[in-house]
Amino acid sequence: MRIRELREAAGLTQTALALRVGVSRQAVNQWEFGVTWPSAQLLPKIAWALGVDISALYDPGEDVSVPDTKQA
Repeated sequence: MRIRELREAAGLTQTALALRVGVSRQAVNQWEFGVTWPSAQLLPKIAWALGVDISALYDPGEDVSVPDTKQA
């Protein structure tokens, strides 16, 4: 995800983005470092807060598919 790059381009701190989205600063930090991903419900809020389309949140070629967790 490109959240850090887009946040910095928008001139926002992690705290400012967190306040706009309604999450903790720690959550934003975890997204930016790939520890966790934001829920699908938050993607529109994040995109709005950053002034971009949702598709801009992802790196080109990034695998955003959900892994198959079923055992064969």
